[in-house]
Amino acid sequence: MIAVLAVGLLLGIGFWYVITQRDVVSPEPTPTVTPTPEIQELTSTVDTSDWIVAGIDNSRVFTYKYPPTWIETRSETGYKYQPETDDKYTFYTSTPLVDGSTIENNIKRISNTTEVIGNTSQYKLEGKNIIVLTTKNQNEPVTKIITYVFIDDFTYIDALREKKLGVAVFSSTYYSEVNEYDPYLSEILNIISTLTVIN
Repeated sequence: MIAVLAVGLLLGIGFWYVITQRDVVSPEPTPTVTPTPEIQELTSTVDTSDWIVAGIDNSRVFTYKYPPTWIETRSETGYKYQPETDDKYTFYTSTPLVDGSTIENNIKRISNTTEVIGNTSQYKLEGKNIIVLTTKNQNEPVTKIITYVFIDDFTYIDALREKKLGVAVFSSTYYSEVNEYDPYLSEILNIISTLTVIN
């Protein structure tokens, strides 16, 4: 009888041990989804109230402001701007491309001929997509850094009062023996942030 009680007690203790020592399966953690960062609206990072409004003539479909320390010059295809103290840097503006051009095919064409430096940057400007791409031309004896600013879905009214849609392309060139970056990129973005379509 004692043996039966001892066996029963041992079985009870064994059963209790097994029950209480079961692996508790914790629920699978819910994977955290990192939201895609929202593309920021392009705004000026400096006070542009004393900046100069770019000259307006029949060739322009938009205007913008540029720093008072930069010089504006009419070129064959549009306008160019240079900092007074740096003749190695030039920023160009021209009429938007309306020949079915897209940001994507422009970037593909450029990427096939030059080395892209770093990541492309994306912004929004009054609902329009903006992509900034910086490249380096290795075929030059001096390094040629080119920055492109593409503005998609650029709608404007031309001189014949017809509505046009295209891609506005701004670019800059910088010749340097030492630098591997565009030293005026923030100024370019500040200029683009002041863009106004002339209708």
